[in-house]
Amino acid sequence: MFGNKKSKQARLTQAVEVIRQRGEVTQKELAHELGVSVDAIEDDLASLHTQKVLLCQKGHKISLMERWSGKKG
Repeated sequence: MFGNKKSKQARLTQAVEVIRQRGEVTQKELAHELGVSVDAIEDDLASLHTQKVLLCQKGHKISLMERWSGKKG
């Protein structure tokens, strides 16, 4: 489903949307939701960081930084 570079950007967009909708999610949950491996999700999170998407990791849960700052997207 998300096998090439063009689709990777679509997956990154989808990942951000899943995190935004759920509020917080584990890497394993996100991998399952997007149909990719946890390793792919780790790579995606690094890519999102490079793209200046602010993520917060608290324990095993990932959320968008806006959740903690009170901003709405």
